[in-house]
Amino acid sequence: MLLNYLKITFRNFLRYKYFTAINLLGLALGLSCSIFILLWIIDELKFDAFHKNGSRLYRVMENQYYADGVPQSESSTPGILAEALKNEVPEISHAVQITWEMQELITVGKESHKQTGRYSTSDLLEMFSFPLVSGDAKTALVKPTSIVISEKTAARYFGHEDPMGKIIRVNNQDDFEVTGVLQNVPSNSSLQFDFILPFQAWAKRNEWILQWGNNGPRAFVMLHEGVTQQEVDAKIKDFIEQKLPDNNVELFLQPYTEIYLYSNFKDGKQNGGRIDYVKSFSMVAFVVLLIACINFMNLATAQSMKRAKEISIRKVSGATRKVLIIQFMGEAILHSLTGLAGSLLVVEMLLPMFRQITGKEIFISYSDPTLLLTFVGISLATGIVSGSYPAFLLSSFNIVGVLKGRLKFNPGSISLRKGLVVFQFCLTIVLIFCTLVVYRQIKFIKSKNLGFDRENLVLVNLEGDLNKKMETFVNEATRLPGIKSATVSTTSPLQAGNSTTAVEWPGKLPDKKILFTQMSVGYDYIKTMGIDLKEGRDFARDFASDSNAYVINEETVKKMRLENPVGQTITFWGRPGKIVGVVKDYHLNSLHNQIEPVILHLHPQWSNLMMARTEPGKTTQALEGLKSLTAQLNPLYPFEYHFVDETFEKQYRSETTVGTLANYFTVLAIFISCLGLMGLIVFTSEQRTKEIGVRKVLGASVRNILFLLSKDFMVLVIIAFIISTPLAWYLMSHWLNNYAYRVDIGWWVFVASGSASIVIAFLTVSLQGLRAALANPVESLRSE
Repeated sequence: MLLNYLKITFRNFLRYKYFTAINLLGLALGLSCSIFILLWIIDELKFDAFHKNGSRLYRVMENQYYADGVPQSESSTPGILAEALKNEVPEISHAVQITWEMQELITVGKESHKQTGRYSTSDLLEMFSFPLVSGDAKTALVKPTSIVISEKTAARYFGHEDPMGKIIRVNNQDDFEVTGVLQNVPSNSSLQFDFILPFQAWAKRNEWILQWGNNGPRAFVMLHEGVTQQEVDAKIKDFIEQKLPDNNVELFLQPYTEIYLYSNFKDGKQNGGRIDYVKSFSMVAFVVLLIACINFMNLATAQSMKRAKEISIRKVSGATRKVLIIQFMGEAILHSLTGLAGSLLVVEMLLPMFRQITGKEIFISYSDPTLLLTFVGISLATGIVSGSYPAFLLSSFNIVGVLKGRLKFNPGSISLRKGLVVFQFCLTIVLIFCTLVVYRQIKFIKSKNLGFDRENLVLVNLEGDLNKKMETFVNEATRLPGIKSATVSTTSPLQAGNSTTAVEWPGKLPDKKILFTQMSVGYDYIKTMGIDLKEGRDFARDFASDSNAYVINEETVKKMRLENPVGQTITFWGRPGKIVGVVKDYHLNSLHNQIEPVILHLHPQWSNLMMARTEPGKTTQALEGLKSLTAQLNPLYPFEYHFVDETFEKQYRSETTVGTLANYFTVLAIFISCLGLMGLIVFTSEQRTKEIGVRKVLGASVRNILFLLSKDFMVLVIIAFIISTPLAWYLMSHWLNNYAYRVDIGWWVFVASGSASIVIAFLTVSLQGLRAALANPVESLRSE
């Protein structure tokens, strides 16, 4: 019997090539979309999941309280926190303090390259599953002169030699002995590094981090077996306040496996992160696949006229309704499995482009039975869902009515088919609406005036001898062809992370605690950055007192509630000084965050970054000059630079990726929806073939026939638009709330999404309806 079903199915495939091709195309595209999203989601969910002790690993977080009383969550902690927690909290078995990624000059003999690494305390390799191919995890980072390197770093400097015990020079200053070689860190790890150096070596040069009031590196802990997060949270909540009274900081733990996906916090509580994108794209995959299923239903229904007699004859021959349902469900599943094979071909062809868009090393592992079973499961579910309605509908035909040529559908089945079209276009309109809003927000971000000019702004790290010869480097740089001005700073624009509450001003309430972003800068900072000066002046060499002077932004003026701020005295880090200038507010961080109060102070000797403003069209000439100057002043370091606008692009890479994928998936959903609509117009045309023939004989024009066929469908699309827009508005309003600076959902977005759906539907209906309108009425009326 099964063989007979397969024969009948393949005969129908060949007999109805038009419908088969459209069915397979719709299912293949829908499944392709789902597979792409599934691969992306699997990669996201596998992030940091490879650590053997993952369920016991936690990041230590701070809730900091300021004047407004709203907690602000931060991952930066005092550099002595991890060791103190390990010693004083019995539930903690291991603890590690680790810095952010740093680029250091690694030299072995004459081989010298910049490498990315971190400084860490000794428990790192015991807590995390970064396996050593050489060395002991317990002792590799104990000595202050040890260094652990990755396999690729070892191969780069030592080739096939054993690197253990060899000496590596860092930043042409200190020598370290290789005490371990790591397997290369996997790409799905939040912690990335090519080498690990002892935390003591970094703290020795940055003694400020060894004080309880200063934050910077991150702290991670591993709990003993059986200990819960809640137990430890209760014990460490006031840990820092016990060390430093009245600092208004509370500690809590965040599971390490949640850091990548649940990175956002609001009002002291976890508030989403990349998990929002995972949920959104899961819904997109479901929506596109559902649209493909509805498309199949409508096309299968449209075939009913051609298969009605086949079904009736089978019933006369003894086939029960159950047998017919199994047959039609089998056909739908076979369609879906065939579509799966086609979708895998599409995915393999487009995977390189998908990797480029997402920035992920995604591939299909055909040796992974779980993954393959998931693909087959999705395909089977798609076949069952898409084939259920046609199977029950086609198997219910009345034998006598069909054989007498009177095939009619009850009003309920017609309403259901129309409801499917409405639902299908509701989903499509939501996707169109959401895509338009995402596009507008990304465009807004990229075109927004940040309060400074990010174009033609070059950044060069002050490392090696450049730090010692900073003044010479800046002065000589300003004389180079193509450079308008240059200055120095402690942090890069758009990545300012240094803040303080140690500020006093006239009229400040004793218990009022405000967090200020602070930056140490050099002369010409405002000029080089292109920041608008509102009042007063920039720091100037003509004023010796500027070493204790301050420039603030408008937000600082508001927070301090100062009138006529220029000339007033504030105290910063215990050093009183006058405000010499007020600049207009400018962004130093992501547009997800509000502009913060900023205090600039003149301490160029603390800077580690040089910024140069190049003249338009002369950037290449300026870079050549900087390269030559760097070679003279800092010959042991390679010349490296980057542009602020590149940093800006990286900052919003996730949004750009989401926008690009949303565009592709929306176009795909629209195309599949059009296939479904085409199925319904084919069905309607076949149902009304004789009516159309009679109307043409009586003088109806092609335009009249097109209007007759399309008006009902236009009503369905308009209904879909009315239903879908409130949902789309709610979804995008919620998404835009993640941005402190965002676009408004203007009325034209509603008009554009509605108009687009109506135009697309009309073109689809017109193209298919035109065939019926142009058909010779003789063909449809010859039997009358």
